[in-house]
Amino acid sequence: DRVLNISYDKLGFITTQVTAGDIDWTMVKEAVVEMEYKAEPNKPDTKKQIRLSQESLTDNWKCFMYGHKDKTYRYSVEYFYLDGTQSKTE
Repeated sequence: DRVLNISYDKLGFITTQVTAGDIDWTMVKEAVVEMEYKAEPNKPDTKKQIRLSQESLTDNWKCFMYGHKDKTYRYSVEYFYLDGTQSKTE
């Protein structure tokens, strides 16, 4: 005999909307946001690169939590300027 126990508690997701805030688009060409779920950094859906620009001001990231209760995620932003320079925040 086998028992299959389906638990709703294990079906957690993190859903995050990433939106460009007060960005001076006369200076910035693109902002690249790197998202990562810290509890399971090596799973395929726990990392995402989001590219924001004047034409694309928002995007979403949905990540399965793999049974963890921790909803902590990490992000960094790299800005690409129209003059060809770039800077990164952690």
